[in-house]
Amino acid sequence: MNDHNNHPMEPLLLKVQDTITSIATDPHDIAALDNDFSEYQGSLRTLLSPYAVSYEKCFGKPIKTFTITIPIDYKNTDSIDRYMAQEKKKGAFINSNFCDKKFARASYKPIPGKEYGVEIIPTLTSVESRVCLGFLKSKEAVLTSGQGLVAVLELARKRFPSEIAVVSYDIPKSKVDKEEVDHLCKINGASWVARATIIDSRLRFGLHSYDTNLEKGACLLAFFEK
Repeated sequence: MNDHNNHPMEPLLLKVQDTITSIATDPHDIAALDNDFSEYQGSLRTLLSPYAVSYEKCFGKPIKTFTITIPIDYKNTDSIDRYMAQEKKKGAFINSNFCDKKFARASYKPIPGKEYGVEIIPTLTSVESRVCLGFLKSKEAVLTSGQGLVAVLELARKRFPSEIAVVSYDIPKSKVDKEEVDHLCKINGASWVARATIIDSRLRFGLHSYDTNLEKGACLLAFFEK
């Protein structure tokens, strides 16, 4: 794969290479594929076409861009429950599953004392979760799950849009110490991600099904390490 160093497609090409290597153990199979690749290009395009998307057609320019600094004494272990208790007194609607326990396995939590760039990015059409994740990855955003959404509301509520749902994604799974960990909020086997909306000056904390398209007009929350 040396010919593809620093190419934006390199991660995908490496995955393709690993897949081919795993299913074609006979060197002659690899050689045959290499020699006759032009014959398979049409079939490959057909296979890939359902997954091909244009991010420019799916996502607009950020409607909000700002910076936050996580306080040095900020505690991620109870940040969600603590903030929910405060907002409940102000009349916020809170899904009981939006809590620290359900988001305890978040793949990344805002780090105390660290500064982050934040963007709130609108969808221009109905978008699958896998596409949202691919887009955020292409921007090199860190996925901060429920903790990130709460941090933005607690530290920069005035920058949070009104009447628009904002969703904070996380990766579904990863390996931690050689064990596979599910990072999403789980309810009866289904996967959910954090969602919040300000309606008539009141917060509504809910969940968005990972298996359901994010609707047109909703927004993605993106964190960027400084």
